Amino acid sequence: MPLYKFDRNDVFRNQIKTFPTINLFTYTGSTFYNNHIAESGAFSYNINGIPILPPSSSWSGSISLFELNIDPAPGSYISAFMYKDSNREGFKHRLPHGFGTLKHRTEQENKDQNNNALYPVSPPTKFTKHYPMSASVTNAFYSTILPSATSRTGSANYFSSLIQPIKKYTILNKNFIFSSSGNWDKGRQEMRLISVPSIFYGSSIAKGTVSLKFIINGTASQEVTDYYKDGTLRVTGSTSDDGKVAGVVLYDEGIFMLTGSWNIVSNWQDDYNEDGNLEYPRWTYFGVTSSATTGSSFHMAFSGTNYVPVVTMLAHAPKGQLNQSNNPTFIKYGQSGSILAYTGSAAYRENNSLEIKNITKSNLTGAFVSASFEKTTFISKVGIYDKDKNLIGLAKMATPVRKREIDEFTFKLKLDF
Repeated sequence: MPLYKFDRNDVFRNQIKTFPTINLFTYTGSTFYNNHIAESGAFSYNINGIPILPPSSSWSGSISLFELNIDPAPGSYISAFMYKDSNREGFKHRLPHGFGTLKHRTEQENKDQNNNALYPVSPPTKFTKHYPMSASVTNAFYSTILPSATSRTGSANYFSSLIQPIKKYTILNKNFIFSSSGNWDKGRQEMRLISVPSIFYGSSIAKGTVSLKFIINGTASQEVTDYYKDGTLRVTGSTSDDGKVAGVVLYDEGIFMLTGSWNIVSNWQDDYNEDGNLEYPRWTYFGVTSSATTGSSFHMAFSGTNYVPVVTMLAHAPKGQLNQSNNPTFIKYGQSGSILAYTGSAAYRENNSLEIKNITKSNLTGAFVSASFEKTTFISKVGIYDKDKNLIGLAKMATPVRKREIDEFTFKLKLDF
């Protein structure tokens, strides 16, 4: 089998800018990503291994980060692992029950991991971490985020970490200003924070594509969009509340900050806090995963901005080459003698007296008419090898390409990462 080295003009590297569409629908505690529900397999209720939230019928709208362990048979799970040694290395994160959100190890867990009595170095203890890992859209409600200007305790930690990222968006619109004298103070406003992991959208959320719909009894009662592409979520299509600001979106961070506290409708109430109390719908209740809600649902749609690295390779089939084949059908059928004249542990030699099959057809017909012989092969695959001649990629043709000695071809191979 001949091997050809790619020339510097045969390999091109670039990137493609894509705009993936994301639709998230939340209803009675379940979130559905792009209208997709879990598919059961032969060994699991969900072939991707994506976690299901309690109760068992609640889908989390998660994405499997590596798409490993696709419906694996019992005992055949792929796991990350490392062996304990004197370097005292271990996994930084843990996964509860093998699934769910990554969490930092507790101080006690770190002490236990370094305890040689519990986990000896000799023979070395094998630490494992289960796949798949998943990413999910999360949301949280803050009634009073920062009780005082210097408070950074409890739930305030998460919000206070956003103060600096918010500042870069103030050039887009004044609604990103953390506090405005006499108008608002984001540290004291009621707020719904919705966080979308970057695996959903890529590098950033595309400006002007955001749409949030508050649906009551199957009808979209109110919608907010970033129509002006300035990160501000304004009510659209409503006669009474049109133009009201319901919140802002941080495009690069994938975070939605909803502060709209007005009643969207006055003829419907629902249990948004799972406390038995019925309240009017507000944008600060958008996206709640409460199973106690009976008529409220939520739709979030936007496009991402994703850059895909692409390598394009040109594989050439020159004239007069690649016209020999080891396929047994290359030899005329019915001849006496073996294809291999000699074979051993170090070498083999083909029988050079065997006739090659002529598959060239003549335009004339008749019992004694045959076309002139042409060595002809059919190219069906192109293999890509590394410098050590290990096969690392294989491109297959939809239809095998006929190659005569007078033919030359260039195959364009494109690989997306």
